[in-house]
Amino acid sequence: MKSADEHLAEARELKVVDDGSYRRAGELGRLFTSRIKAVREGLSAPKKATYDAWKEVCKLETNMISKFEVEKRGLAQRIGAYSAQREEEARRAEEQRRAEARRTAEEEALRHAETLEKNGDKAAAQAEIDRASQEIAVPPPAEMPSAVKAEGVSVTTSWEFRITDEKAVPREYLVVDDKKIRGVVRALKADARIPGVEVYEVKTGRFKS
Repeated sequence: MKSADEHLAEARELKVVDDGSYRRAGELGRLFTSRIKAVREGLSAPKKATYDAWKEVCKLETNMISKFEVEKRGLAQRIGAYSAQREEEARRAEEQRRAEARRTAEEEALRHAETLEKNGDKAAAQAEIDRASQEIAVPPPAEMPSAVKAEGVSVTTSWEFRITDEKAVPREYLVVDDKKIRGVVRALKADARIPGVEVYEVKTGRFKS
């Protein structure tokens, strides 16, 4: 009697080219089906016991860490929100600072132009006004506030998205629903008609134990 390894080696080398090799392939297929069934039945009980134990440990783990995860997530969100608030406040303050600097420069230029006009130099006064409208020097942006220092804490930035109009999403970002297509093909077989999809049959041997 051949060993399991010998049967496996024979199956790897077997080519189905005639009725005899077809029958031999069937014999080996049925043999392997029986072996698979025997292995599954033999390991069913210990596998179930192991799986049940694993589920219990996972349940215990989830119960132990979930309360910490919930509060940790809340703290991380609040830290992120505070960081974003500080940046937004700094941005607004910077906008206000630059607007004040521009307004001060414009007022200074206007006073200078009024002085020139009082002295009778209207052309120079107009030139000063024109220059002020185009060349007002605005101070460079101030540095954003540095992150709050806290041991073991940092703030990361990630980008998320939300769909606002499904119909406007380009085709390259859409995913074909294989499950739905397969359901239609298996139900209608050769009569299935789906644009862009080729329906074809595949024959595969099946073995009884």
